[in-house]
Amino acid sequence: MSPILFEFGPIRIATYGVMLAVGFLCGLWILRRELGYRNLDRDLADRIVFSVMIGGVIGAKVFHLMEYPQTFWADPLGAVFSGYGLAWYGGFFGAAAVVLWTLRRHGVLDWATLDAIAPALAVGYFFGRGGCELSGDGCYGVPTDVPWGKTYANGAVPTLDHVHPTPIY
Repeated sequence: MSPILFEFGPIRIATYGVMLAVGFLCGLWILRRELGYRNLDRDLADRIVFSVMIGGVIGAKVFHLMEYPQTFWADPLGAVFSGYGLAWYGGFFGAAAVVLWTLRRHGVLDWATLDAIAPALAVGYFFGRGGCELSGDGCYGVPTDVPWGKTYANGAVPTLDHVHPTPIY
């Protein structure tokens, strides 16, 4: 596991960011297929995934800053624009709100469209949590003595304690 996948001089490519991008692209591909199966506008997938990207990232960051306001007050610009602090709860709620607004705006807020979104959501979530695991970003669980407990010595938030690998769960 490694927070940085590779570097090109001063450019650092983060493992989590790559996995997030793969999740968005796979989710887009699946959503376009699902919308097509239901005879819905496949181009709507682009708008939905763009909404998820914007609403999810903003929601995740806002949730994190609300959960840890001292981070914001210590360095407002650093806290807002850092690559850390993307709480999945906030991402889920932010993305859901913006997607529902987008669907309503396009007149397709119905069960068929929501059903089409579900598989793409599951795949995107799989890659996002996989990114957490591969980068060791600190979203792992409490110390444990279960046989599958892991250490994250090289993670973004290193720990030598055996902890629950919650991204895998």
